[in-house]
Formats: sequence, C-alpha cells, structure tokens
Amino acid sequence: MKQKKNLFKAAFLVVLLCSISASALAQASAKVAGQVTDKKTGETLIGLTVKINGTNGGVSTNIEGRYVLSGLNPGKYSLVFTYVGYQPKLITDVEVLAGKVTPLDVQMEEAATQTLKEVVIT
Repeated sequence: MKQKKNLFKAAFLVVLLCSISASALAQASAKVAGQVTDKKTGETLIGLTVKINGTNGGVSTNIEGRYVLSGLNPGKYSLVFTYVGYQPKLITDVEVLAGKVTPLDVQMEEAATQTLKEVVIT
C-alpha cells in the first residue's frame, strides 16, 4: 500500500513539473501583429512585406492588410515594412513582452515620383 502511495506521488510530481515547463515555454514566445494601410486613402495593402531589420525572413500581409510576426523572444526589435510603389518604413524600439501580442498598425506613404522633363524631338 505504501508503494502505491509513493508511486502516485511520483507520478503526480512528474505531471506537475511537465505542465509547469510547458506553461513557461508557451509564455516565452511573443508576437507582433497589426494592419497596414495607405496613409492617403486608408486602403489596406495586400502582400506587403514585414521583416525584422537585419534578417532575411519575414511575413506578408493578408487580404485585409493584417500580419503576425510570431515566435519572437522578448526584447526590442526594429521592423521594416516594404511594398512596391511605397517608401520603406523602419520602426525602431518595438518592445515585445513574453506571452503577449504587441499591436502595431502602420500607415505607408507612396514613394515620391520623379517628374519627367519635356523631350523635344526635331
């Protein structure tokens, strides 16, 4: 009877430690999420690239202009937003907390176009 009791205690302890470890790991990762729109029109930008500055990987916005950067370690990040025909946007010091979603909505401005000079053909 005493052996059963000790076995039950040991099994309970193992389950408790596993659940605490899993909970701690789940809380360690964080996310940055938001929506990207055109500053002038307010329209969402589909397929815009969002990257952590200095890395190759990134995500694209969906049909609603929304993005999620997940699996991040807590800390401060610089994010780069790029889209054809728009000025790239760098946002620094985005603070990401463990187990939290950091909201970050962004408005993009169209790239300045160069005005062409008149060409005269003779």
